[in-house]
Amino acid sequence: MKQRIPTRPAGPHTHPRQFIISWAVALLISPVVIPILFSLYIYRGIIRLLGKNSGLVGYLTPYDCIFAVDSYYTRPYASNLTILELKHRIDVQTIRRLFKSRILDNPSFSKLSCIPVEYAGYWFWKRIQVDLNASVTLFHDSELEHGEADLDECLRRIVEMRYHNELFNVCLLNFGTRSYIVFRIHHTVCDGYSFNKLIDVFVGLQSKYLVKSTNQQFNLLQFITSLLSETIKWGKLIGNLPLHLCTLYKESLTHTPNFYTLRKTSTTGQIRRTVLPLSEIKTVRQITKSHFAAVGMSLMTGALQKLYDEVIPATSALRPERLAIMHSLPKPNHPLTTLCNHWGVGLFKVPFTRDPVDRLIGAEHDFNEYLTLQFDRLLHLHIPIVGLAPCFIVKWFFSINFGTSCGFTSVPGLFDKIAYVGDNTPGIDFGDGGFAEPNQVEVTHMWKVFGLQWRQTAVAVAMYTYRGEASVSMYANKDIVSDSKSMDRLMELFHEEFTELVTHCNKRDEKISTTKLESRDVSPRSLQDHGLINGSSKFLNPCFRNNKLA
Repeated sequence: MKQRIPTRPAGPHTHPRQFIISWAVALLISPVVIPILFSLYIYRGIIRLLGKNSGLVGYLTPYDCIFAVDSYYTRPYASNLTILELKHRIDVQTIRRLFKSRILDNPSFSKLSCIPVEYAGYWFWKRIQVDLNASVTLFHDSELEHGEADLDECLRRIVEMRYHNELFNVCLLNFGTRSYIVFRIHHTVCDGYSFNKLIDVFVGLQSKYLVKSTNQQFNLLQFITSLLSETIKWGKLIGNLPLHLCTLYKESLTHTPNFYTLRKTSTTGQIRRTVLPLSEIKTVRQITKSHFAAVGMSLMTGALQKLYDEVIPATSALRPERLAIMHSLPKPNHPLTTLCNHWGVGLFKVPFTRDPVDRLIGAEHDFNEYLTLQFDRLLHLHIPIVGLAPCFIVKWFFSINFGTSCGFTSVPGLFDKIAYVGDNTPGIDFGDGGFAEPNQVEVTHMWKVFGLQWRQTAVAVAMYTYRGEASVSMYANKDIVSDSKSMDRLMELFHEEFTELVTHCNKRDEKISTTKLESRDVSPRSLQDHGLINGSSKFLNPCFRNNKLA
């Protein structure tokens, strides 16, 4: 039997009893909660004034505080990597010179010279002196060519090593005739989009950002339309606020423990990388009308399901029906001129179905439902409230097991080739340092690694686009994938899933194009009768639900 995605209550028209009860509870506790929040707001304001007078340079935003719970100097978890593979070798002095002139001396990245400190119960930024020689280092130097496993092991050691002072590192790895520049930044300092901006400045090119900007020419009609639309959305959000808030925490806190959501005891993991053709991903998206993130999460789920089948008995009580994935979402008006955490988050449930297309459609359904019901805005609305709490409460809150056992991020990157071919050409101007033939220097591949979070993440997947490829990295906790052989197998299964998904999508696309359906009937029943779908309409793409082709 097909596993169905649980429908979240949309409002009083679908769950009237829950709607009434949630509002009754909200009204009952508000006389207690509101004075407490107001008192914390006043207290935090006083502490911020005192902190400013004590020489601290600023306070952490609520989104910064989410990652400030980490142990930077013992065993950090919330670190992210960006890796540049160079065609030629380079020396560490050249990297130091470039990083200092383009990044450290740039006021937009002054946050790299700060570390979080606790003051009177709250987090503040404190200015430090950056030791360039300690933060930009030659991590590996070998005249021998490397195997992929050697590089992956170096990346694992880099992402897991403790910080000494600054919350960033730049590591140079030399293998034979190639070099790798690895940037590591703790998530407290910045999010993936800010990280992209830093890389853009370093290489002299511009990434394709998905965040929307409202800094456009004023149009009265467009303004009024947008205002009405936003008013309606906020009215629905506030009207359903108690119901959706209860639903969100009920889903998170009452989940049935499974193989992935159990507390992790291992403090280390394993990393593997691969690349997928971006053109085929676009084809899959066009056929299924799905988001890029839904494709990635579906592939991730399918690979893990197959690994389950090989290593876990089918009768195991720890086998989940769905995979809970935390996916970072782009947030409008990202201030790309500075390092910050300006992001959203989605908590998605991807079904463990056998058919790759049904699974993708199920993932897309949950993705759309989550955004349509504005659960992303709901999180934005109450994260600042969590930020009112002192450090010890924030640490306790984010130590709770919310059941988001896996992490996923997808960041659009550079389409143009990064290369140095002359002083007037955009790209990394390495000068003549370290290269005999500067005109052959280019970045052949780029990857990102999404760090394991708070000893909860089972598997973290990052997808980054560069030069027509989707670079994929997997970082798995050793409680989940215990040895190198199993990790290699997981990446093989990821590729198998992708091949099957592309093949099935192409076959279904051909059937849709060639099958003569009476009166262009593409209802769920008709599609099932013609063998175009295998599951229930719960997994149908929204473009099929109105009985017409997109």
